Amino acid sequence: MPPSHSNPPSGANNGNEGRPPRTGFLRGRWRSFGFAWQGIKWLFGHERNAMFHLGAAVVVIIAGIILHLEAWEWCAVIFCIGGMFTAEGMNTAVEKLADHVCSDWNENIKIVKDVAAGAVFLMTFACIAVGLIVFLPKLLAL
Repeated sequence: MPPSHSNPPSGANNGNEGRPPRTGFLRGRWRSFGFAWQGIKWLFGHERNAMFHLGAAVVVIIAGIILHLEAWEWCAVIFCIGGMFTAEGMNTAVEKLADHVCSDWNENIKIVKDVAAGAVFLMTFACIAVGLIVFLPKLLAL
């Protein structure tokens, strides 16, 4: 298994075995943001569902600009977009980890993956509901 970015270099335990080497607060945060950005790029570069949701988010944002959403409506839309991306990212992480841990069919792994996919499905319905509440009255008024 290749080393993870969270494992310390050999010989760097100093009582902190299993922890990454200490860095300055800002340098550590910047490094963490770098790892997060790598994950975001991978998600949108490799997962078709994430790419679909990204396209849908662009369409929704353009529609929001055209329809002059109010501040509270933008808050709801942004929360839904962020929630969907988060759910998709967590689902992908669970699936990749489950596939790594167990390459053979396993009932428990199936349940874990199904529940993670179900969470995305639930978020989808919540986003559709918010979209109808925010956009339908504006579209009907045209």
